[in-house]
Amino acid sequence: MCHPQLTLLLARERAADLRRAAAARPEPGERLAGGQPTVTLRTAFPDDAQRLAWLAELDGARPLAGPVLIAEVGGSAAAAVSLSDFRTIANPYEPTGALVQLLLVRARQLHGSDVRSRRPRLARLRALFSS
Repeated sequence: MCHPQLTLLLARERAADLRRAAAARPEPGERLAGGQPTVTLRTAFPDDAQRLAWLAELDGARPLAGPVLIAEVGGSAAAAVSLSDFRTIANPYEPTGALVQLLLVRARQLHGSDVRSRRPRLARLRALFSS
């Protein structure tokens, strides 16, 4: 168990590290060196429903259901994938083929982490505590 002063000092340092990291990240819509817009992959929040409905309408598809992963380019939603059935929607007026592939790769990683990654970790923990 850590001393309370040490715990407080560690927490303050961690918070300072997070603030520095956040300050170094480009804002949505900023461009990286070379003029390329930033690309962000993130899970959808409830307030993204209207953006996802707009994207589905542009794509001529049904809105995605369940948990969704969104790709934003320069702060605007460009493509999305359902984490339930891997169905995708994308803005047909933008070059989104690579984004859709990136979303699918990440969605499969997240889907696989639910089952596969726990077992090896659990086995390592059991081995650690049994010795």
